[in-house]
Amino acid sequence: MKKIILFSVVLFGLALVWIIPKSFIPRVDGLEANFMKALANPVGSQLHLSQLTNFEWTTFCVFGGYSGKADAEQIMGAEWPYWWMWMNDNDRRMVFLNRDIVAASFDRTSLEMIGILDKDVCVGRSEAVVEITPAVFSVTQDTVNVFKLIGKVSE
Repeated sequence: MKKIILFSVVLFGLALVWIIPKSFIPRVDGLEANFMKALANPVGSQLHLSQLTNFEWTTFCVFGGYSGKADAEQIMGAEWPYWWMWMNDNDRRMVFLNRDIVAASFDRTSLEMIGILDKDVCVGRSEAVVEITPAVFSVTQDTVNVFKLIGKVSE
């Protein structure tokens, strides 16, 4: 009986370690949808990511396949408190920081096909300009529109 109780307590503890932190991932309602709508713009269109956001942020980061906590912290220069998050092969995680604190985060798999070519990079708010560009989706060979960081609006 004691073993069953101990086992139950351990399982409950493990569940809490996994479930509770997921509820603390900073999410911003409509952020992914704004990115999806922006991808409908014509190829070559340029926009500042501040046009897609309605919250305070100072830095935008993108992490690529198999990025983990150590990678994120090195690239961001800030703590990545979401130790349970890791990226699969072709995923991208987009992160908005507000003075070294994660303000919002989502990954390409949050919605279908929010693509960004860049990875393992952070840019300040003033350099967070993207251009809509075509890319070939490797699985289906379909051409899809994705974002590419360009750093500033072309004249």
